[in-house]
Amino acid sequence: MQSGDAVAHKIWNGSIFTAFRLADNERLGDGSNTPPPFYLQVPRITYFTLVLEKVIRSLQNFVKSGSTENDEEISTTKPEPHNQYWLSHNGIPLRWHYPVGVLFDLYSSSAVLPWEITIHFKDYPSNVLLAPPVNRAAVEAFFVATLKEADQLKHRGRGGSGPVFDDIQSEEKCQLLNGFTQHRFDLFWSINKRFMQGAPIQSKAVAPGNAHISKDGDKGDGQCTQIVTEDAATLMTSIGAMKAFRHCPFRLYFSPLNLNTVSPTKGFIQTLISPFNESDSTPVTFSDIIIALFGRIRAKNFHPEEFTFKVHGVEIPPETPAQWMCEWMAYPDNFVHIVARKREE
Repeated sequence: MQSGDAVAHKIWNGSIFTAFRLADNERLGDGSNTPPPFYLQVPRITYFTLVLEKVIRSLQNFVKSGSTENDEEISTTKPEPHNQYWLSHNGIPLRWHYPVGVLFDLYSSSAVLPWEITIHFKDYPSNVLLAPPVNRAAVEAFFVATLKEADQLKHRGRGGSGPVFDDIQSEEKCQLLNGFTQHRFDLFWSINKRFMQGAPIQSKAVAPGNAHISKDGDKGDGQCTQIVTEDAATLMTSIGAMKAFRHCPFRLYFSPLNLNTVSPTKGFIQTLISPFNESDSTPVTFSDIIIALFGRIRAKNFHPEEFTFKVHGVEIPPETPAQWMCEWMAYPDNFVHIVARKREE
């Protein structure tokens, strides 16, 4: 297993080659003045609204009169225009408050690039998307609210000092937000690392049957024992004590691709997940997480073995500990967003 810091860097630098095109029915005249597509390498961890401001402004000159409800406001030089544009892929509206990586894992595949996105300025689908305005301020507010929720799940109770967000200074909050919106890893993680600190917890040390035990000589009255194993859960519990969150923030989404029935949820599924099993204090693993989340589905025709599960576009080994995933594989909002896609028959 790679070090957590290396994983965090790879996740931060992950991106998707994307092509943005204006909707055909919203172009000026007979289509002879068609704007070229805009190609961007979009970070997986960001939101489309944060990277499309210049694109949206450029497309205003190619939009039919009356296609927008705030033409005068959009045409100004304000850095954060309020408007009602929306995005779609293959006719499916894309939720502007979902991270780019989650949307890609839900509706597309790395086998087909660039990812084709259509930009619309009229007929906003309010029955599917959160109400406008769709702008930087709205995305930042939603991001902070989600981060606070994850913070409450991880740090409220369990003998800790309480939610981290309550203790950081105003300038540190600005630093955290600027690091995220400006895509600056060091600036963001200089504050975000505080959200990754758990409270002390006693866990049960369990060495699996395939573990190799090596002794490195006498140390006082005893010997230093090292467990050498590929089992990530054992690596967490080999010393018998560690720091952990109160609950692990996970969300499960279902891709409509290959799904021959109605999705079990219109949004995502979420439940309280402890980093350790109450029965034997062993670490909760990714397979345990999936079972717990599927337990929240009312429909009985959904079974975990029928799906693949991806986080940041990667299938996660079932034995991966929940605590480790929350520390190193969470999105900047501190949630681990899992996308379930039905296996092809």
